[in-house]
Formats: sequence, structure tokens, C-alpha cells
Amino acid sequence: MKKWLSLLLAALLLLGMVSCSGKENPPAETTPSGGTGGSSGNNGEPGSGLQAEDFGDENGAPRDFNILARNGRYDYLYVEKDSSDRVDHAVFLRNTKLNETFNINIKITASTTETAAWWSNALATSSGEYDLIVPDYWWGIEQSGYVTNILELNEIDPSDPWWYQGWNENATVNNRLYNIVGDAALEVLENLEAVFFNTDRANSLNVNFYTMVDERTWTLNNMLTYARLAASNLDGSNPSSPVVYGALYDRHSMPAQLHAMGVKMIEMDDAGMPTVIAGSQIYSDITDVLTDFIQDDAVRYDDNTARATANQNPTIFRSSNALFFSSALYLGTGLKGTEVKYGILPQPLYAEGDNYTSTLYGVSFFCIPKSVKDLHCSAVVLNAMNYLSNPDNDLGNESLTYQYYDTIVMGQVAQQPDDARMLELIRDSVYVDFAFMYDANLKLYTQFFNAVKNDSSITTLLGTIENSLPEALAKLIEAYQK
Repeated sequence: MKKWLSLLLAALLLLGMVSCSGKENPPAETTPSGGTGGSSGNNGEPGSGLQAEDFGDENGAPRDFNILARNGRYDYLYVEKDSSDRVDHAVFLRNTKLNETFNINIKITASTTETAAWWSNALATSSGEYDLIVPDYWWGIEQSGYVTNILELNEIDPSDPWWYQGWNENATVNNRLYNIVGDAALEVLENLEAVFFNTDRANSLNVNFYTMVDERTWTLNNMLTYARLAASNLDGSNPSSPVVYGALYDRHSMPAQLHAMGVKMIEMDDAGMPTVIAGSQIYSDITDVLTDFIQDDAVRYDDNTARATANQNPTIFRSSNALFFSSALYLGTGLKGTEVKYGILPQPLYAEGDNYTSTLYGVSFFCIPKSVKDLHCSAVVLNAMNYLSNPDNDLGNESLTYQYYDTIVMGQVAQQPDDARMLELIRDSVYVDFAFMYDANLKLYTQFFNAVKNDSSITTLLGTIENSLPEALAKLIEAYQK
């Protein structure tokens, strides 16, 4: 087993991860958006820095500002009218202020097909009708020459606290940043990966997982120990009793767990280009532990995501037939009010005493098409949209991120004070890795997931990866050298 794990390491290390602060161990006080302090931000005392500009037409009427966004993924970008719903109200309030400040009329266009080909065609045939686009990171639109290099714009400074450094620094290649993520991208908070656990089953095992987290003894091996203790009737031999799993994982939980255990894959060199990190035995040991965990009988590992209707993981956990459930934070909004009593934990460590690292499932990002009729307007409005979504600015406690994180996640998903502490820990230790962002090109994660799921030969897999990854990485770099 160690032999193929050493080979697996060689493949895994072809891609990598950067922390929010760009350092190996991000400081505990650093938030995902690059600011400091707790999620409450300014405690209702926002700063003011929004400068008004008039982008109206020659008659003084508001100019339409058109956003092309993923179908069904724009609830945090646009709502038709005000609402008592906290998030909808925050979006409406923010967009109203944008309209008034810049004499514009924000409009939304939903994509009709969720494919890279559709988006490429939409941009290739555009005559400047889209001022801003919000595609998925998976499609690689930003590598096709259709969008603007954000770093060339004087109107946007990616180091400002309303931008997510953990994403943007890692998406910068050769001093080019074609997509950017900030506080207006609510998916960052929604998609933070966590581990939910059944508190009744934990109590029956006489274990306090919060204490383990605090003492940094919350490791994957210890998690597996309790998963095995909690699992029962896995073969279904007792039809009168339910099948109880120790842990439920899906393919999007695996990279979160991989990075939580300290694996880094690619780093940027001094010239801003992705370079391979040399291998080490510790990474081989980590992949060994993680693979054994995923393939253990007590763990259910599904190819589908926890968000897909075909996946039964949420149903199993909601019916109290599992001890652990690894998934995105926003899924917790669907757990409250069900029969399950749960707590929240960060992804477990590799070794006791390590620092916690969390990551996220994914996010739709912002791009400015090269075809825009007024580049300055697009840049100003994009910056202001994210500025106003941050609680330390004009809208304060009525801002989008405050309303979602502090009132919904902290107020509804967290069921007790310990859960709130765990959420802060997760939020304050976010990493986003280069490998995860560009797996559409490089396919490392995809092949690794499938190999583990199918218990197939990793040695055979490595032959494919070792032949394809260098060429794929070279093509990716080429897109950022044009």
C-alpha cells in the first residue's frame, strides 16, 4: 500500500493551495474576506467611502447595467422587489443604493444553459450588452480571452477587505487576474465545508467533540474510531433495525478533508507562475490515512454531491442514521427543525496539535467582459457591489454578508454557543487551492475521487495522471501568457 501511495503523492503534488493570507498557517484572526476580527464586523457602525458617479444616459436617465449570471445562482445578486426575507432585503437594499449612487438600473439575465460552450458563445457573440458576468469556476471562461485583467484596473484593488484574498491570490497567474471573488459572492459563506454530527449519538458514546477541537485532538483517525463505534447493521442483516453509518462523505468533502490534513500541491513562484512542490513522505502518509478512512465500512462515500437530489446523505443524516455528515454550511439551514439534533465541527486534523484549515466547495465569480461599452462603469459598480456587501461599510448590519452569516448561519444553523465558536474557527481558517480551481483543466481531483470510490488501482491511475498533467498544466499557463 505504501508503494502506490508514494506514487500517488507524486501526482497529488502537481497542484496546490494558498492560504487567505498567502502564508502556510493563516493567523486565527484573519477572515475569508481578508479583514480581521469577528463576523459581526463593525457592530452597526459602518465606514463611508462610496463615491458617487453619474453613469446615466445623455438625457440624464438611469443607464441599464446588465449582469449575466448562472441560472438559479443569482438570488444574492438581484431581487425584483423588497422582502421580509433577510437576504433578499439586503440584496434589494444594496442594489437600490447602487442604482441611486451611480444613476444606473441593475438588470439580470440568466444563462439558458449551464455549459462552458454556451457561455463561450454568449461572450463571443456579445456586442457589449453585458456589463458584468458571473459564471462558474469550472468552465474556464476566464482562460478564453473574453474577459478583462482585473489587475489592470485602477478602480479595483484586490487587497481591499471586501475581496477574498484566499481565492484571488490563487487565481492570479503571471500577474493576470481574470476572475475575482468578493463579499457580493454569497456562495463563499454558503459553501464553507464543515462536519455536522448527531449530538444524541455523540452523547451515547460519552464523547465531547468540542473539547477535542479545542485541545486539537480532533484528528481523522479519532473521527474514524467514533465512526466505527456508532455504525451498526451495515450489511442490513437485521431488517427491523436501520442501517447506521459512522460518517457520510461525498466527493466534494474529500478535497476539504485533504487540505484540512495539511496537503498543499502547487505554489506560485516569484514570477507569479504555478510550480510543482517537491514530494515528501508526510503527504504519502496523509493520503494513506484519508484513503483508508474513505474506504472503511463505517464510512459512506458517494460520487454525487450532497447538494444533488440523487444523493441520500442528507436524508440519512436528517433521520438520525449517521454520526457524522461532511458537507457545506448552507445545508445546515435544512437541518434545523428536523428530528436530528446536531452540532458543527471543522474538518479534522491529520495529527494532534496541527493548525486547523478549512476550505469551500466552490463559488461563482465575477468577470468583466472585454466587450463592455464602458469599462470604467463596470469596474466601479463591481467594486461598489462588493464594498456594500461587506459589514464594515455603508450598510453595516443590513449588509449581505452580515445578514447571511450573523443572522442566518450563526443565528439559525448554529444551535448552541459551541457551534458558533466552531463556525468562527471554520471561517477564520479558509484556504482555496489552485488545484481545486483548475480541476476542469487538470482533472487530478476528478480521477482521484473516482479511483477511491471504485477502489480501483491507484498505480494504473497514476500512469494516466503522470502523462496528462504536465501537458494540461502547460496549456493552462499558456492561457495566462498571451
